[in-house]
Amino acid sequence: MKIKITLTPVIMAILLVLLACAQNKQATQNNDKTKTEGEQPFIAYNAYYAKESAPGIILLHQLGGKKEDWHQFALFLQKKGYNVIAPDLPGHGESQGDWREFSEQDFRNMTFAVEYAKEELLRLAPKTKDIAIIGASVGANLALTYAAQDQDIKTVIALSPGLDFRGIRPLEYMDKIKQKVLLVASEDDPYSLESARELAKKGKLVELVRYERAGHGIEILYKDKRSSILIQEWLINVLKLKR
Repeated sequence: MKIKITLTPVIMAILLVLLACAQNKQATQNNDKTKTEGEQPFIAYNAYYAKESAPGIILLHQLGGKKEDWHQFALFLQKKGYNVIAPDLPGHGESQGDWREFSEQDFRNMTFAVEYAKEELLRLAPKTKDIAIIGASVGANLALTYAAQDQDIKTVIALSPGLDFRGIRPLEYMDKIKQKVLLVASEDDPYSLESARELAKKGKLVELVRYERAGHGIEILYKDKRSSILIQEWLINVLKLKR
């Protein structure tokens, strides 16, 4: 037995509308997916606000570290009158990804996280004009690399930099950095000390300070208390913050 179905003009019109809606919905879903895939990974950070018009400081931790590693030093800077932001670098802490799975190119691309930290700092304190970056180890290399492309950064302080940390090679950028740079290394960290010497030779406005037994990266701040005083004096002179 055959059943004959007759589609009236009204039913045909309804079906065409439903078909068009389905196609539009599918197109919207594809566009949303493309937009999501194109977004940068999530970056977490801690912010330490001093006052609206204060200079700003971006703190970049070392490999395997996290934003909390800077906490005591960030509080010290905040009390001295600076607006501070300390991000978890990509693949670290609460930020997206796992650095253990990153390629060298992934590490070089981490400069986007520095740019993001700068944007967030300016969002939190829009009147901030002078910004410094302090980085440790891999964070030091990132700071130097980023400063070469952003003249808004007034100075860089690099704790235990290296000629090559995970593919981030600042030596090729040193002659492009026009800002004042402070390199800090310790004699018990021979690779970073020798790297700092080579970087100082290639740079223009560079000063190298070395300690005897201060360790590597953020350790320097806690193993040799003179380093915190050194950094504070450097920031005062470069950023012109009143004592």
